[in-house]
Amino acid sequence: MPPRIVRLWRDTTRVEQLARLRSLELQPGDDFGQQAWELAHEQWRNLPDHARIDLPSAHVFGRVLGLFRTGATLKSAKLLQLEISAEEIAELLGYSKTTVEAAMRWLDSGPIDYLGDQLARGLGVIHRGRRTAWAFLEGRMQRVYRTSKTVLTGIGRLLLGLADRYDERKAEKRAAKARLYASAKAAPPATVPAKTAEQIHVEGLGTDGGGQGAEPFAAPPDVGREWLRKIQSSF
Repeated sequence: MPPRIVRLWRDTTRVEQLARLRSLELQPGDDFGQQAWELAHEQWRNLPDHARIDLPSAHVFGRVLGLFRTGATLKSAKLLQLEISAEEIAELLGYSKTTVEAAMRWLDSGPIDYLGDQLARGLGVIHRGRRTAWAFLEGRMQRVYRTSKTVLTGIGRLLLGLADRYDERKAEKRAAKARLYASAKAAPPATVPAKTAEQIHVEGLGTDGGGQGAEPFAAPPDVGREWLRKIQSSF
Protein backbone atom coordinates (compact mmCIF):
# COMPACT_ATOMS: atom_id res chain seq x y z
CA MET A 1 0.00 0.00 0.00
CA PRO A 2 1.56 3.37 -1.00
CA PRO A 3 2.21 5.88 1.80
CA ARG A 4 -0.49 8.46 2.33
CA ILE A 5 0.63 12.07 1.85
CA VAL A 6 -1.42 14.85 3.41
CA ARG A 7 -0.92 18.12 1.55
CA LEU A 8 -0.28 20.99 3.94
CA TRP A 9 0.28 23.75 1.38
CA ARG A 10 -1.78 25.93 -0.90
CA ASP A 11 -1.36 26.07 -4.68
CA THR A 12 -2.88 29.55 -4.96
CA THR A 13 0.21 31.14 -6.49
CA ARG A 14 0.66 28.42 -9.09
CA VAL A 15 -3.01 28.48 -10.10
CA GLU A 16 -3.07 32.28 -10.36
CA GLN A 17 0.11 32.36 -12.45
CA LEU A 18 -1.20 29.70 -14.81
CA ALA A 19 -4.51 31.54 -15.24
CA ARG A 20 -2.75 34.84 -15.99
CA LEU A 21 -0.40 33.31 -18.53
CA ARG A 22 -3.27 31.57 -20.29
CA SER A 23 -4.99 34.92 -20.75
CA LEU A 24 -1.87 36.63 -22.18
CA GLU A 25 -0.31 36.59 -25.61
CA LEU A 26 3.18 35.24 -24.98
CA GLN A 27 6.03 37.26 -26.42
CA PRO A 28 8.00 35.72 -29.29
CA GLY A 29 11.61 34.96 -28.44
CA ASP A 30 13.12 33.63 -31.67
CA ASP A 31 16.17 35.89 -31.48
CA PHE A 32 16.83 34.97 -27.85
CA GLY A 33 16.22 31.32 -28.61
CA GLN A 34 18.71 31.34 -31.47
CA GLN A 35 21.41 32.81 -29.22
CA ALA A 36 20.76 30.24 -26.50
CA TRP A 37 20.65 27.40 -29.03
CA GLU A 38 24.03 28.37 -30.51
CA LEU A 39 25.62 28.37 -27.06
CA ALA A 40 24.05 25.04 -26.16
CA HIS A 41 24.91 23.52 -29.56
CA GLU A 42 28.58 24.38 -29.02
CA GLN A 43 28.58 22.17 -25.92
CA TRP A 44 26.29 19.52 -27.41
CA ARG A 45 28.51 18.81 -30.44
CA ASN A 46 31.49 18.23 -28.13
CA LEU A 47 29.67 15.52 -26.15
CA PRO A 48 30.87 11.92 -26.48
CA ASP A 49 29.26 9.89 -29.24
CA HIS A 50 27.69 7.43 -26.80
CA ALA A 51 25.84 10.19 -24.90
CA ARG A 52 22.20 10.40 -25.95
CA ILE A 53 21.27 13.90 -24.79
CA ASP A 54 18.58 15.75 -26.70
CA LEU A 55 19.09 19.31 -27.87
CA PRO A 56 15.76 21.02 -28.70
CA SER A 57 15.44 23.39 -31.64
CA ALA A 58 16.06 27.13 -31.44
CA HIS A 59 12.30 27.67 -31.75
CA VAL A 60 11.68 25.68 -28.57
CA PHE A 61 14.31 27.70 -26.71
CA GLY A 62 12.72 30.90 -28.01
CA ARG A 63 9.22 29.92 -26.90
CA VAL A 64 10.39 29.01 -23.41
CA LEU A 65 12.39 32.23 -23.06
CA GLY A 66 9.47 34.22 -24.45
CA LEU A 67 7.31 32.84 -21.65
CA PHE A 68 9.77 34.05 -19.01
CA ARG A 69 10.14 37.43 -20.69
CA THR A 70 6.36 37.85 -20.76
CA GLY A 71 6.15 37.26 -17.03
CA ALA A 72 9.05 39.61 -16.28
CA THR A 73 7.69 42.54 -18.31
CA LEU A 74 4.11 42.73 -17.06
CA LYS A 75 3.11 46.24 -16.05
CA SER A 76 1.50 45.16 -12.78
CA ALA A 77 2.27 42.19 -10.52
CA LYS A 78 5.17 40.88 -12.60
CA LEU A 79 5.78 37.15 -12.55
CA LEU A 80 9.42 37.34 -11.55
CA GLN A 81 9.34 33.84 -10.09
CA LEU A 82 7.40 31.14 -11.93
CA GLU A 83 6.07 28.27 -9.85
CA ILE A 84 4.33 26.41 -12.66
CA SER A 85 5.61 22.97 -13.59
CA ALA A 86 7.27 21.84 -16.81
CA GLU A 87 4.06 20.02 -17.73
CA GLU A 88 2.05 23.25 -17.42
CA ILE A 89 4.65 25.15 -19.45
CA ALA A 90 4.40 22.47 -22.13
CA GLU A 91 0.63 22.89 -22.16
CA LEU A 92 0.97 26.66 -22.61
CA LEU A 93 3.53 26.36 -25.42
CA GLY A 94 2.05 23.37 -27.23
CA TYR A 95 5.03 21.02 -26.77
CA SER A 96 5.53 17.77 -24.95
CA LYS A 97 6.73 17.73 -21.36
CA THR A 98 9.92 15.90 -22.42
CA THR A 99 10.81 18.63 -24.94
CA VAL A 100 10.26 21.43 -22.42
CA GLU A 101 12.25 19.57 -19.75
CA ALA A 102 15.14 19.16 -22.20
CA ALA A 103 15.11 22.88 -23.05
CA MET A 104 14.96 23.91 -19.40
CA ARG A 105 17.78 21.49 -18.57
CA TRP A 106 20.02 23.30 -21.07
CA LEU A 107 18.87 26.72 -19.83
CA ASP A 108 19.37 25.74 -16.19
CA SER A 109 22.50 26.25 -14.10
CA GLY A 110 22.91 22.61 -13.10
CA PRO A 111 24.99 19.79 -14.57
CA ILE A 112 24.00 17.83 -17.67
CA ASP A 113 24.86 14.20 -17.11
CA TYR A 114 24.40 10.86 -18.81
CA LEU A 115 24.26 7.60 -16.83
CA GLY A 116 25.74 9.37 -13.81
CA ASP A 117 28.62 11.05 -15.68
CA GLN A 118 28.63 14.85 -15.84
CA LEU A 119 29.30 15.81 -19.45
CA ALA A 120 28.43 19.51 -19.53
CA ARG A 121 26.70 22.29 -17.62
CA GLY A 122 23.64 24.35 -18.41
CA LEU A 123 23.88 27.89 -19.77
CA GLY A 124 22.87 29.49 -16.46
CA VAL A 125 20.04 31.50 -18.01
CA ILE A 126 17.50 30.33 -15.43
CA HIS A 127 17.73 28.89 -11.95
CA ARG A 128 15.33 26.21 -10.78
CA GLY A 129 14.88 25.62 -7.07
CA ARG A 130 12.93 22.81 -5.46
CA ARG A 131 9.96 23.87 -3.34
CA THR A 132 9.06 21.54 -0.50
CA ALA A 133 6.45 21.49 2.26
CA TRP A 134 5.75 19.54 5.44
CA ALA A 135 3.59 16.43 5.08
CA PHE A 136 2.98 13.06 6.72
CA LEU A 137 5.03 10.42 4.94
CA GLU A 138 5.55 6.88 6.22
CA GLY A 139 3.99 7.75 9.54
CA ARG A 140 6.02 10.85 10.36
CA MET A 141 6.22 14.52 9.43
CA GLN A 142 8.90 15.36 6.91
CA ARG A 143 9.56 17.73 4.05
CA VAL A 144 8.39 16.41 0.69
CA TYR A 145 8.83 17.74 -2.83
CA ARG A 146 6.04 20.07 -3.93
CA THR A 147 7.03 21.76 -7.19
CA SER A 148 9.78 23.97 -8.55
CA LYS A 149 10.24 27.72 -8.68
CA THR A 150 12.16 29.17 -11.61
CA VAL A 151 13.74 32.62 -11.87
CA LEU A 152 15.83 34.38 -14.47
CA THR A 153 19.46 34.84 -13.49
CA GLY A 154 21.49 37.97 -14.21
CA ILE A 155 22.81 36.32 -17.37
CA GLY A 156 19.28 35.42 -18.38
CA ARG A 157 18.00 38.95 -17.91
CA LEU A 158 20.96 40.25 -19.92
CA LEU A 159 20.21 37.75 -22.70
CA LEU A 160 16.55 38.84 -22.82
CA GLY A 161 17.40 42.55 -22.80
CA LEU A 162 15.91 43.18 -19.36
CA ALA A 163 17.15 45.71 -16.85
CA ASP A 164 19.04 44.59 -13.80
CA ARG A 165 16.82 43.79 -10.83
CA TYR A 166 18.71 46.37 -8.72
CA ASP A 167 17.52 49.16 -11.00
CA GLU A 168 14.00 47.75 -11.06
CA ARG A 169 13.87 47.54 -7.27
CA LYS A 170 14.98 51.17 -6.97
CA ALA A 171 12.22 52.22 -9.39
CA GLU A 172 9.66 50.14 -7.48
CA LYS A 173 10.70 51.75 -4.17
CA ARG A 174 10.42 55.25 -5.66
CA ALA A 175 6.96 54.45 -7.01
CA ALA A 176 5.86 53.07 -3.63
CA LYS A 177 7.06 56.21 -1.83
CA ALA A 178 5.26 58.41 -4.37
CA ARG A 179 2.02 56.47 -3.83
CA LEU A 180 2.39 56.73 -0.06
CA TYR A 181 3.01 60.50 -0.26
CA ALA A 182 0.04 61.00 -2.57
CA SER A 183 -2.30 59.02 -0.33
CA ALA A 184 -1.14 60.93 2.77
CA LYS A 185 -1.61 64.24 0.99
CA ALA A 186 -5.10 63.32 -0.20
CA ALA A 187 -6.25 62.08 3.21
CA PRO A 188 -8.75 64.41 4.99
CA PRO A 189 -7.46 66.31 8.05
CA ALA A 190 -7.97 64.62 11.37
CA THR A 191 -10.96 65.96 13.34
CA VAL A 192 -10.77 66.63 17.08
CA PRO A 193 -13.40 64.55 18.87
CA ALA A 194 -16.03 66.44 20.85
CA LYS A 195 -15.53 66.58 24.61
CA THR A 196 -17.72 64.37 26.72
CA ALA A 197 -19.82 65.61 29.63
CA GLU A 198 -17.40 63.99 32.08
CA GLN A 199 -14.43 65.84 30.57
CA ILE A 200 -16.30 69.17 30.77
CA HIS A 201 -17.20 68.48 34.40
CA VAL A 202 -13.62 67.61 35.37
CA GLU A 203 -12.22 70.67 33.61
CA GLY A 204 -14.60 72.90 35.59
CA LEU A 205 -13.32 71.74 38.99
CA GLY A 206 -10.41 74.18 39.08
CA THR A 207 -6.72 74.07 38.41
CA ASP A 208 -6.40 70.42 39.47
CA GLY A 209 -8.97 69.31 36.90
CA GLY A 210 -8.03 71.49 33.96
CA GLY A 211 -9.39 74.76 35.34
CA GLN A 212 -11.72 76.59 33.00
CA GLY A 213 -11.26 80.30 33.69
CA ALA A 214 -8.84 79.75 36.56
CA GLU A 215 -5.25 80.89 36.56
CA PRO A 216 -3.13 77.91 37.55
CA PHE A 217 -0.32 80.09 38.96
CA ALA A 218 -2.27 83.14 40.27
CA ALA A 219 -0.62 85.27 42.99
CA PRO A 220 -2.02 84.87 46.56
CA PRO A 221 -4.39 87.67 47.74
CA ASP A 222 -2.86 90.58 49.81
CA VAL A 223 -4.14 90.26 53.43
CA GLY A 224 -3.73 93.44 55.59
CA ARG A 225 -2.50 93.56 59.20
CA GLU A 226 -5.78 95.08 60.44
CA TRP A 227 -7.69 92.10 59.12
CA LEU A 228 -5.28 89.75 60.91
CA ARG A 229 -5.81 91.63 64.27
CA LYS A 230 -9.57 91.20 63.92
CA ILE A 231 -9.17 87.52 63.41
CA GLN A 232 -6.79 87.24 66.38
CA SER A 233 -9.13 89.19 68.73
CA SER A 234 -12.03 86.91 67.92
CA PHE A 235 -10.35 83.94 69.64
